[in-house]
Amino acid sequence: MNTFKDIPIDRVKRRIKKSPKNDIIKFGEINTSAYEEGIEQNLSDLTLWYQYWMSLSDFRKRYNRCADYNRGRQLDKVIQNADGEWKTQKEIIREEGKTPVVINVIRDLVRTILGQYRLSPVRTEVKARGGDDKIVSEMLTLALHSALDINNITELDAQQLETFMLSGLAMSIKNERYYTEYKQKDLFVGNINPNMAFFNSDIQDPRGYDITTIGHIIDCREEDAIATYAKTPNDILALKEIFSNIPKQHIATNKGLSGQFLRHNDFYTPSDPSYVRLYFGCTKKKELRVWRKDPLTAKRECIKGDVIKITNEISKENDERIKYFKANGLTDEEISATLILTDIVPYEYFDYKVLTRTGHCLAHYESPFEHKSHPYTILARPLINGEVWGIVEDVLNLQDVINQNFMMFKWIVEASAKGLLLVPEDAIPKGMDINDFAEQWSKVGGVIKVKLKQGAALPQEVNARTNQNVKDLLDFSIQIVDKVSGIHGALKGEAAKSGTPSSLYMQQAQNASATLLNFFRNFESYVLDRDNKALKVIMQTYDTGRFVDAFGNALYPESKQWNKDLLKDVDYRMKLVTTFDNQIYRYAIDEQLTKLFEAGAIDVKMWLKKSSQPFAQEILNEIEAREQQAIQGQQQSQTPQQLLQQPTQNLINV
Repeated sequence: MNTFKDIPIDRVKRRIKKSPKNDIIKFGEINTSAYEEGIEQNLSDLTLWYQYWMSLSDFRKRYNRCADYNRGRQLDKVIQNADGEWKTQKEIIREEGKTPVVINVIRDLVRTILGQYRLSPVRTEVKARGGDDKIVSEMLTLALHSALDINNITELDAQQLETFMLSGLAMSIKNERYYTEYKQKDLFVGNINPNMAFFNSDIQDPRGYDITTIGHIIDCREEDAIATYAKTPNDILALKEIFSNIPKQHIATNKGLSGQFLRHNDFYTPSDPSYVRLYFGCTKKKELRVWRKDPLTAKRECIKGDVIKITNEISKENDERIKYFKANGLTDEEISATLILTDIVPYEYFDYKVLTRTGHCLAHYESPFEHKSHPYTILARPLINGEVWGIVEDVLNLQDVINQNFMMFKWIVEASAKGLLLVPEDAIPKGMDINDFAEQWSKVGGVIKVKLKQGAALPQEVNARTNQNVKDLLDFSIQIVDKVSGIHGALKGEAAKSGTPSSLYMQQAQNASATLLNFFRNFESYVLDRDNKALKVIMQTYDTGRFVDAFGNALYPESKQWNKDLLKDVDYRMKLVTTFDNQIYRYAIDEQLTKLFEAGAIDVKMWLKKSSQPFAQEILNEIEAREQQAIQGQQQSQTPQQLLQQPTQNLINV
């Protein structure tokens, strides 16, 4: 058959009955009806998302204030001056002829916690139960670590931890993505900025089980949106029509890398007018579905649709089976074992939508993941009475007190250099007025010519002495910050005072670490939940034969490549373990390896393979190369002897 004319008409009619009816749309014809389907419901969903986003206004305001303090913008609060005018604290201080100064102890607090986290990094290990446990566990662990390393998860977690300190919220999204540089699909993990997130704000469960709606705002270029959601050439034309009111040229501003766009974000207005504003939202749905299990095929499936209609169809098929098998001589007990089993159960899933601000739906589908949940991992703490805040918010007022005390101390020191000058009128020389006198007095090394009248008093300085009490108050305020935050000087690595016993210094560092233990455990629970969902994405994305041992850490050859057949009927659990990516751990490991080597428990190759010494791998490679050369030399030395024996063997054969 070369053309459609060669197809018989009766076959065409049979195909027509089986094929769905398609709307005839010529290429070049703009038709946006597919994206406008259910637009009233879409606008209703968009309004609900907006309300949830607005309900987080106070949370965002507190988060952005903490971010400003962390950045050092601590005198930008707008207050009333003595004249009743609304100005920033910085402007009021400058109008008084003084210099505004900030002592940013909050940034020191944040850096210390980040440093402690990086000193004791954690990674997730997977423990499989069922099948070949060790091989499957290692394969899953290697695949997870490889995918997370592609996403540079160490830096993502450090950024997320800082956001968690400022806001009390950590949120990320996981899905699959095609990586052009690797030419394959893999896991994608992205952090969500709290200014762009929305969810039902009445949550109280720290595990996030009561989340019913969750999503985030997306700003992207028009061509990126079209490339992602257009499936046909006509879809391209339709999306261009939907985005036709968006300026085509990027508008550059002088506020790049300043955070101004996100700090003053609006729900309906993109950060850049040339960008497309999209909304990705997930809503929990609950409906009745039928679980169908056929004992003849051992197939078990969940059927979506009209429950009554589905059960009636299954009942009819069971009646047919009863008649058929009874006619073939099966007993009633045997026939009952062939009948289809049904179970009507409530089924929960998340419904995904991608909407524009005009209500057009670019994508609408049920959760594609086997867990049927949303693709986000969210951590909100402390969630007492539903309230969320970060540890930085606890010390904001103390930061204000420290700035006030320091500026007061600074101004007193400046005033003590040259205090208030009392000048008798008779002491002012001829040709000068009080302003000229004051100008010369304020200069460093200024000279004033004085010719006093008889009985006139000299100018007298009222010197403002430095107040030690202000300095003590400043030191006390900084100590209070350490007490409230739980960060002791020993944890920061500060030198101990003279006479401090080393045991006391170590105990202080240990106590400071204990105060942060709950904070780190909270964040580790977020990491564990995120990795659990990430592994589920990996299990759906990876194909058999894919290489997962990116760093050569596999102990079993079977675990180096992904094998879906090994995952059948396998359950698994995950746990966080501390990695050995710091000098203290590496030194302790090398010391233990040396003891094992000296005791003869391991050989030199094992010591070099597990050691963290910088020369270990190089020496190991050289040893293996020499062994390979020795094997090859031995084979070559045996070759002449074999050649000498060959003629003798030929003579014997003759």
